[in-house]
Amino acid sequence: MNKKSKLIACLIAVVSSTLLCCGAQQHGEPGEPNDHSVDCKRTVSRTAPLPRVATPSQSAEAATKIDSIIAKWKKKCVTPNCPSKILKFSPAKPTAESFGQRILIFESFFVPDSAMLRYKNRVLGFYKFSESLPKYEEYFPDTEVYLPLDEISEYLSSLPYHIPADAVDITKLRDHGFAEILKKQPFIGHGVAIFEWLADFLPEAQFVIADIPTRLFSEDLFCHFDEGDNLAKMSTMVSHAMIQVLQFIDRHRINYVNISEAPSPESLERNYNMGCARAMSKPFRAIDKDAIERFLELEAFIFRKLSEIPDISVFQSLPNTDISVYLPGNKNDEVVAGDYENFVGVGYFASADYEFDETGGFNSSLLAKGQLNQVSFASVYVNGGVTEGRPDFISEPEPIKVGKNALYYKYLGLSTQVVVKLMATSWATPLALAHAVYLKNTGGPQTPTELRNYFKTNDRRPKLIDPLRFNQFELYAKE
Repeated sequence: MNKKSKLIACLIAVVSSTLLCCGAQQHGEPGEPNDHSVDCKRTVSRTAPLPRVATPSQSAEAATKIDSIIAKWKKKCVTPNCPSKILKFSPAKPTAESFGQRILIFESFFVPDSAMLRYKNRVLGFYKFSESLPKYEEYFPDTEVYLPLDEISEYLSSLPYHIPADAVDITKLRDHGFAEILKKQPFIGHGVAIFEWLADFLPEAQFVIADIPTRLFSEDLFCHFDEGDNLAKMSTMVSHAMIQVLQFIDRHRINYVNISEAPSPESLERNYNMGCARAMSKPFRAIDKDAIERFLELEAFIFRKLSEIPDISVFQSLPNTDISVYLPGNKNDEVVAGDYENFVGVGYFASADYEFDETGGFNSSLLAKGQLNQVSFASVYVNGGVTEGRPDFISEPEPIKVGKNALYYKYLGLSTQVVVKLMATSWATPLALAHAVYLKNTGGPQTPTELRNYFKTNDRRPKLIDPLRFNQFELYAKE
């Protein structure tokens, strides 16, 4: 057993006997130690080779090939009678190239179709939590896919280099009359956007996707968390979940964790008020303060356990709009502002007009009020720029207001038809993680502590990352 596996085993024992002591038993699945097909050290070299990314001419060649596939299918595929087939997810085999770039994405459960299409060699496993067991189970989703899109995806995944998403816009199928091949809505889900950004920016990375441990609970349980023994049941669930999380972090040799979730007292109240209106539950203000603190302690426990694995880096979104000021070292703020050496707290910035100083610092008074409150805890802010919304791009049934700081994916390698309604910490977090991997592979910070120290400038001022200014973190090769 290697040093990391011993640490994981120790942590599992601790989880089973800490404050959430609920008789949690270890389960063999998912994540029992197994023989890895590739035997590599966990830490990559200080100057790892950059991934092979298509040059502009190679991308143009791929675009021409895709046009030929579209032309071949145009007469055969008259919507809505386009031939299709069912694809079932099969876990990707771990690759040597992905060591040092294994990423665990915690989300409210989602399945991106691209995990079975363009990025089918990138997902090592889906893990869905069952409240009734209670434990994570490996999940094998399936999806219906139209044959033209399947052929295009097969072609792209067969290439020996990565074609950036902005170089080949598959949404052009819509312009060729294949409207039913693609989702009608110009928006994609929260977790899907995070996965596809990371998969595109980090073409050698591989992923594990799992239910976020802070959102394991059914509506009936969450909306009555202060009643009876519900908090004890939730504690049992979280204990079981964290045992398994530690196991599949070890099994898949995870290096980074993306948590686009920011638990806080204010976010708990918002989620309760939004999700429990129809559950015949009491008003949030009527819930006993001790019950609220115990629920928040469950969430803080999850982050503390992740903080005890020193060789993973956890990228955590900060709250978007909280008016509270969160301070590291304040025990009451631990769920938001735990001062963990391996955590990178990520906020957002939305401005096209500002200046850096020589250390990457910036005038924090430019931050939105909800983000300024996080400045003592934030490690880094990511700038989404300011771009006016284009309502003509929106085809949702009901009119929506597009914020004037809407961020277009076209700057970040996705469809120009997709709009992020508002810049948010959820979008900033995977972009910061992608930047960190790029830094590591080019001789920058190697350990989680080095990375966190890098992201802090003098006087604990956060750094600012600006993908709009710096060509998508310079992740893509130039011809």
